[in-house]
Amino acid sequence: MSAQSDIDRSRKVIQDLQRKISQESSKVATARQKAARAVQSAQRANSPSTASSKMREAQREDDRANKAEAGRAKLEGKLADEQTKLYAAEAKLTKEQARAQQRSVDQLRSSIDPSQTQFRPTFSGAELLTSSSKPAPEYDAFVSHASEDKDEIATPLAESLRDGPALACGTGPSVQEVVPGLPLVDAPIGVSDR
Repeated sequence: MSAQSDIDRSRKVIQDLQRKISQESSKVATARQKAARAVQSAQRANSPSTASSKMREAQREDDRANKAEAGRAKLEGKLADEQTKLYAAEAKLTKEQARAQQRSVDQLRSSIDPSQTQFRPTFSGAELLTSSSKPAPEYDAFVSHASEDKDEIATPLAESLRDGPALACGTGPSVQEVVPGLPLVDAPIGVSDR
């Protein structure tokens, strides 16, 4: 049986028990009222037989009230037990929902992960460097630029840094050294010694 069906069943049982408790409370109140009226009638009675009859009636009504109170107490115990079952079923449902939600998240992740890695290169810059016979170049500067500044600013600046007699800096990587599809952070950028 699922937690939701347990919850639904418990709610129906609780509703039925609450209705029965209300009925028993009405019986108690009615019997107590009848007993009180019978006692008053016995006190006002002119004959001893009428007074005795009314006192027996009051005792019967008291017995009915006591019996109804015992029945109500029993029903209240059942109600408490059923409420405990309801709370347990609600906790179970919450756990089931959390597990189902986690399964959904896991399924989403498993369907997303392959698509995220589908277009990633299967090699890294380190593999390119280690598979090459020549040592990794070291650079002193990296010129970052907008494409529209390449011809007028970036290329002359990189050439003057690389070829200038005063600095003789290594710049790079250049367009020729960056492998398409390889993230720039994985490109062969070395560490400067200056």
